[in-house]
Amino acid sequence: MRRLIVPAALIAVLAVTGCSASSDPEPTPTESTTATVEMDTPSPTPTIDAAALEQGFLDTLRQETGPDLISYTDEGLLEVGKSVCQSLKSDIGPASIETALTDSGFTKDAAVNVISGAGVLLCSDQASKVLTGW
Repeated sequence: MRRLIVPAALIAVLAVTGCSASSDPEPTPTESTTATVEMDTPSPTPTIDAAALEQGFLDTLRQETGPDLISYTDEGLLEVGKSVCQSLKSDIGPASIETALTDSGFTKDAAVNVISGAGVLLCSDQASKVLTGW
């Protein structure tokens, strides 16, 4: 009887574990879980259009400079402001621009306001050049 127990036990073990020739166990399936995370979509940064920036430049100049720029048209001041931006982008320093403006008839205060206003409002990528002084 003892001889039948061993083969019966061996058959039971083989039946439970499988009779494959491979020694690698079969992978056991795992449960897959997917988590859903709700995120707020960032809202785009509001932009100010060029016309509003130009108007802000003009309003600031008129307010800060007063009668010094009364003889200049808005179009003329915008042209000067855009010229200041081109000069700053060409790495011409604010002091040189100030000298050119005062040599062309601007008062020192008006020149400083034009340079600062242009650097901050018309070409804000150049603001660091005018906000650190010169």
